[in-house]
This record gives sequence, C-alpha cells and structure tokens, in this order.
Amino acid sequence: MAHDVDVDVFTQSVLPVHNYEIDFELTYLAQILPGLVVRPDFQYIFHPGGGGPNPFNPALGHTTVPGRIPDAAVFGIRTVIKF
Repeated sequence: MAHDVDVDVFTQSVLPVHNYEIDFELTYLAQILPGLVVRPDFQYIFHPGGGGPNPFNPALGHTTVPGRIPDAAVFGIRTVIKF
C-alpha cells in the first residue's frame, strides 16, 4: 500500500491504492447415488487484486481515478464417478 502511495506522489499520477482482497467460499458434498458424488461450489471475491485498476476498462469509475476491478462471483460444480 505504501508503495502505491509513493508512486502516486513521485510520478504525480492518480492510480488506485491497493489495499485488501477477501474471498468467501461455500461448498457442499452430496452423494447422489453410490459411486456418484456432486460438489457444488460458490465463491465471491471482494476487491480482486487488492482494488487494482481494471486492465480492460481503466476509465470506469471516478473521472480522475481509473476504474477498479469489480467484485466477482464464481459458481462451479465438481462430480466424481467411481466405477
């Protein structure tokens, strides 16, 4: 975080300061049939990359501060089949 502040001060740029990233994950294991297991998974990431600038659209957000990477929701499912 201090590095980002120093870069902004010495280069006179207006880049966002990285601070934190939090990942919330919820998963469940369900045996559907003998030999068939399904594991759904949900993840939500707050402040991906520590709130870094969005490389795909840095102009989003405040007029003088580049846009940040938006929060992300990820859904997945894993299956295991034993013969």
